[in-house]
Amino acid sequence: MYFPYLYGRRSELLALRAIVPEFDIRETVVPIFEPVKADSGDLRRGMRALGEAEVKTIIVTNPAQGEFKASRGNPAASVPTWRASIGAEFSEFPSNIPGFLCRPEIRIADITAFLNRYPDREVALIYWSPRLTNAELRSLVAERRIQFHVNLHDSLSADQRRILPTRKAVDITDRFNSQIRNADYGEPEFFSDKHLTFQADSIGFGDFSVIGSTFSAGGGPAHAVAIHAVYKDPAAGTLWVEHFISDDTDIEIGTTAEKFLQAARKLVRAAGRRRAEFGNNEALRGYSEDVTANTSPGLMANKRRQIHHHVAANHLILTGAL
Repeated sequence: MYFPYLYGRRSELLALRAIVPEFDIRETVVPIFEPVKADSGDLRRGMRALGEAEVKTIIVTNPAQGEFKASRGNPAASVPTWRASIGAEFSEFPSNIPGFLCRPEIRIADITAFLNRYPDREVALIYWSPRLTNAELRSLVAERRIQFHVNLHDSLSADQRRILPTRKAVDITDRFNSQIRNADYGEPEFFSDKHLTFQADSIGFGDFSVIGSTFSAGGGPAHAVAIHAVYKDPAAGTLWVEHFISDDTDIEIGTTAEKFLQAARKLVRAAGRRRAEFGNNEALRGYSEDVTANTSPGLMANKRRQIHHHVAANHLILTGAL
C-alpha cells in the first residue's frame, strides 16, 4: 500500500478528493495528513469525502507545525479546540483513523493518553525519532487496535524497526530532491523503487509526494513555474521524477500564467509521447486541456494536479496498470 504524507492544505485535500471518483484506491492508498491549519473546514470536507468512499485516512491528532507551532509573539493554535472540531468526522466514518506523532519529546504516558482518547477503534502511531525503550515499543506492538506503525524518515533504529510487525509496518521517507528555486531543477532524477521491495518487511511505503517534507507556508510571485511529474522507467520498473520548468525564470519577465503554460506544454508533450511511462489520469488531462485552451488555472491548481498525478501513478503501479 502507498502512504502519501501530506499537510492537509487545500491543494492536497482537493487532489485526494478528485482521485476518489476516478480510481478505487481503497486497497492501494492510505493518505496521512499532518494538519498545519487551525481552520478545519477544508480538512473536514476532505475527511468526509474520503470517509464516504471508505478510504482509510490517517489524521495526526497532535500537529505541531504551521499554525500549531508556537514562536515568539505568535502563540500556537489550540490543538484540543481544533481536534474537537473534527470529532464528528472521526465518529461518523470508521475509515478516518486517528494518528499520533511520536516526536522526541513524547513519552509513553502521552501515547497511553492518546489511546485512551480513542477507545474501541483503530489508530495509527507515527514514529519520528521517538525516545521509547524497546520494551515500551514492544508493548505498543502488542496493542491490537494500533493498525499501522509508521517509521517516519527512517528515524527508528534498526533494532527498533525490527520490532515492528510486517503486517502493520510502514516506512516513509522524503524522496524528493528539493531546490530553493524552481529554475534550479534539471534532468530527471531517480525517485524510488520501494514499490518493488516494500513487501519484504512492511505492509506499505510512503513519501512526501513531489512537495518534500519541509513545511513552508509559501507565497510570493513566481520567478519560474515548475511541474514535477513521476514516471515509471520501462526497463527497470523504478520510479523517476521529471521536472518541467518554464522558459522564463526571471521575475521581471513574463506573467505567472505564461510561465505555467510554458511548463505545461513540455509536460503534455512528454506525457503524450510516453503514455506507458506516465500513465493516464485526470490531472494529466487537465494540463492538456489548459494547453489546448491556452489558459492557466493558477498555481494552487498546478500543485493539486502534481499531487493528484503522483498518488494516481502509485495506485496504477500497485494495481499493475502502469
